[in-house]
Amino acid sequence: MSTDTIPPFDPIHQLLGPHIALKVAHNCQERRECQEGSRDEVIDLILDWATEENAPPILWLHGPAGSGKSTIALTVCSKFAIKDESYDTPPPRRQLAASWFFSRDANRTTTIGFFTTIAYHLAQSQEFLRGDMEKTLRNEPSIVHQNLKDQLTKLILDQIQPWAESLRRPIIIVVDALDECAQGDAQRLVEVLVDTFQDNRNLPIRFVLTTRNDYAPVEGQYRLNSEMIRMVDLWKYDARASIRRFFEVELGKVERRRSRLIGAVRPWPSQSQLDTLTRKAGGLFIYASTLVAFVGDNQGRPDQKLDEAMKPEYDSLDALYQQVLDNAPPSRTTRFRHIIGIILYVPNRFTIVDLACFVGADAVDIRADFEGYGSIFMIPDHDNGFIEILHASLSDFLSTEERSKNYFICYRKHVLLFLGDCIQLLLQEYSSFPNGPPCMPRHLATCSAAVSYAYVYWLLHLCDALEFYSSSLLMDSALVARLIDLFSNIQSKGSVEMWMVVVPRHRFKAIIYVLSNIQNNQDPSSQPSVAASSLLRSLLGSFQEAISRHMALGLPLCQKVRFRTL
Repeated sequence: MSTDTIPPFDPIHQLLGPHIALKVAHNCQERRECQEGSRDEVIDLILDWATEENAPPILWLHGPAGSGKSTIALTVCSKFAIKDESYDTPPPRRQLAASWFFSRDANRTTTIGFFTTIAYHLAQSQEFLRGDMEKTLRNEPSIVHQNLKDQLTKLILDQIQPWAESLRRPIIIVVDALDECAQGDAQRLVEVLVDTFQDNRNLPIRFVLTTRNDYAPVEGQYRLNSEMIRMVDLWKYDARASIRRFFEVELGKVERRRSRLIGAVRPWPSQSQLDTLTRKAGGLFIYASTLVAFVGDNQGRPDQKLDEAMKPEYDSLDALYQQVLDNAPPSRTTRFRHIIGIILYVPNRFTIVDLACFVGADAVDIRADFEGYGSIFMIPDHDNGFIEILHASLSDFLSTEERSKNYFICYRKHVLLFLGDCIQLLLQEYSSFPNGPPCMPRHLATCSAAVSYAYVYWLLHLCDALEFYSSSLLMDSALVARLIDLFSNIQSKGSVEMWMVVVPRHRFKAIIYVLSNIQNNQDPSSQPSVAASSLLRSLLGSFQEAISRHMALGLPLCQKVRFRTL
């Protein structure tokens, strides 16, 4: 059940609502389910496990990137969500209690709020548990802040225990793409599940976990506790027939929709083309879906694009990504690569409007840059939506130089580029206010998300750049010039103390470090350096004095926040 449908006066919502993660459930995902008749063998295996007596409480579905794990997870969620009167009368109930879909590209990569969210959805889907859960939360409200094991035990297992004998079907919780969660969090989550189920093996609740192959946090537990985990290796189940059927159905839709632009002999695609495409897919549904989206978009003739994709040089997923990028000229522009760097490496998600603000363009320019990329990016219908990478394999491709070659998006370069974006936005802000920005909290409420982000995080990104890439930063003359310009504005417009008070957790010593190194790198023999040195000495004095006052008050100076790494 989507949290958007829960009335705010609901007791469970009032008790758990502030502690849940949004948009993690299966019905919040913009993905398709398996086609009818596709992957039936694997789906039936999961459905059978869900009602099998004495089955392990955890089912681990794993396979290569792009093999269809998330699609299968969505499909079984939909099937488990159907009320079955033949099992549960009266009243019928859904076997699916909750679902959680991790996603690196949507920034769902931690277990913060995991079991509180699962408990929240459990109370909505299994209504007979609501009363006891509400009583538990009122008697012990601190549960929402306790560790994962206590939350699992008190909010979920203890609620199910009294009903253990009367439930004819186990309650199912589906967790997809666990490998896209931070590994430490994932390790802890799997350990908690296995350890807790050791003492609660017969409770009618089971977890489905999906990951890529050889995912250490789950594989390690499987080797130690194989009786607790049923392993399903997706690669052992032949997907060729399902992929061929997918090509046949989806390219058939393209043919009907764009028939006037297809000059090939019918039937199109031919049987030999379907055979070749199935072989080239190599069991990866992401290859099939990317190719269909590429051929079927509104750019050019579908038959010619399919002929191009049939060539031997496009026999792998990486090669297909290369082809999509080759066919769209904006992929070679600096602005396009800059935007991709923001999407890949900055933890926050930004709308098209905000992306335009960062790179100094109009929203329509961003849309034009992404024209022809609908097969690998999700492009929203409105400018306040988010551009999203359709599959994690594309993130891996773009961030690995050996794979993407000319399309490689360098992490270090984009850390510095984005720092420059934030500083440029702040310079624009200072130019708008002769006496410096007004009262910060009130002002931030009126700013765009991009400008607010720049105000709040520019120093954190400066600290990050200094810790890992200080030499690159100090050698970037344009970025150094912007930094000095910003520091000068902060000093001349009396904003030093404002920054100290408003954002005391930032590491202001980074400013001293930058100014000191810039000063040390000045060429004393050059005439311009005399004025520059005077300015730098003045800036250093102002910031050192402010930091001394700040520390005298006993306020913390630093909390480091990193860019997202892949």
